[in-house]
Amino acid sequence: MLSGQQASTSVPPAEFWIGAAIMVCGFVVLFVAALYEMSNALPRRITILPGSISVKSATPLPFSFELARDKKGGPAAEVHHRTHKNYGVNENSTGGYATIRSRKSYVRLGTRFIGPLDNGDAKALVAAINAVLRKGASSDQRFTDVVVYRSQQFTLGIDNETGAHYLSTLITKDGRHHLAEYEAYFRIAPDEFTRFRDDPASAAVFIATCRRNGNRDRLIG
Repeated sequence: MLSGQQASTSVPPAEFWIGAAIMVCGFVVLFVAALYEMSNALPRRITILPGSISVKSATPLPFSFELARDKKGGPAAEVHHRTHKNYGVNENSTGGYATIRSRKSYVRLGTRFIGPLDNGDAKALVAAINAVLRKGASSDQRFTDVVVYRSQQFTLGIDNETGAHYLSTLITKDGRHHLAEYEAYFRIAPDEFTRFRDDPASAAVFIATCRRNGNRDRLIG
């Protein structure tokens, strides 16, 4: 439209280029906002290694990044909540549209945000990031519990020395004499951590094997 008006000399050159610049800037802003919205809706790959953590989005924005362990004590990860505003149909008798507010969980690491995530996932990711990236700045405590299942008598958490996931439960030295129980920590894979966290009952076979003196190859320490 602007080019047609410019060709017919109805728009002065200065105003034409100012209008074109505004339109281009508006397009760029909308494109960036669309990429961020798409990123929120698509899965992202979070890789946790003993000495680093990397986050890769499914879209070009936000940018992927990798952080290495900071023995001097970098910014601690924490769960951060944001209120999102959306518009939907008003359910009362008046009809029309209403503002719908929802509270979303993110992981904040300095000026970086990872999310939105389920609140449980955000807490688990915070524990993993702090265990991996702040090893040198942490206390002497080796194990960080992420979630405790008292009725099933086991705990899931992060090994601060390696960044690996663990399941802890009470066992005995011979698997039989339960008057001498002690807490033992067993290394588990990330997919097992997620499965046991989302469905605690699915850990029953693994725990029973541990209490029968099995899974010794997974013992930590």
